[in-house]
Amino acid sequence: MNQLILSILLFAVSFLRNDVNSFEGSINIVEKNCYNTFYYTYKVKNQNVRIDEFNKENKLLKSLLIDTDKETVFVLDSKNKAYANIKVKSVNNDLHNYMVIKSSNNRMVNGFKCYQWRVKNTKKNTEIAFWVTSNDLYFFEKLVKILNRTNENFMFFSRISESYGFFPMLTVERTLLRKEKNRIEVVKIKPENINNSVFIIPSDYKEVRIINS
Repeated sequence: MNQLILSILLFAVSFLRNDVNSFEGSINIVEKNCYNTFYYTYKVKNQNVRIDEFNKENKLLKSLLIDTDKETVFVLDSKNKAYANIKVKSVNNDLHNYMVIKSSNNRMVNGFKCYQWRVKNTKKNTEIAFWVTSNDLYFFEKLVKILNRTNENFMFFSRISESYGFFPMLTVERTLLRKEKNRIEVVKIKPENINNSVFIIPSDYKEVRIINS
């Protein structure tokens, strides 16, 4: 009897978690450093995430198609009508060189109340401050687990425990001497219906192979 009750409870928790994972819409992000500016559009539906990267002239540079359940990543090159499968490497779970500080510092970022979480790595001469808010963008937890293997900002964020349900509205990367290196800010979050076709590789694209070192 106890096992039956436990099974029902586990199923209910799983169902509720899947339900809150159902954010559907787009997120606009701008990234600035001393050399360049990039713009990103995230399109999210169920387990699917599409990330389009644009330069400051609003030219599409590349797109990523990510399935957070299957943990697959495809990169699309619209100019050459080509795509490639990015092999997701095993994550490095080394936490020894990272220091995480969750402070009570807070500020408003584009209408969201955010709290400051800092992650420091002395070997990398880097400290990244994440200004996070609690919202329904639960897809981000799985996205971090996949992209932390290819992106340093995601790698640093993945070192933070108990981050489920939190999303960084502002990310500021500095050296340990406080010189700013990079800044990423969410400028718009828009719930909307996303067409399934944006997550499909066009039929006229040719596959190319990436040789992993």
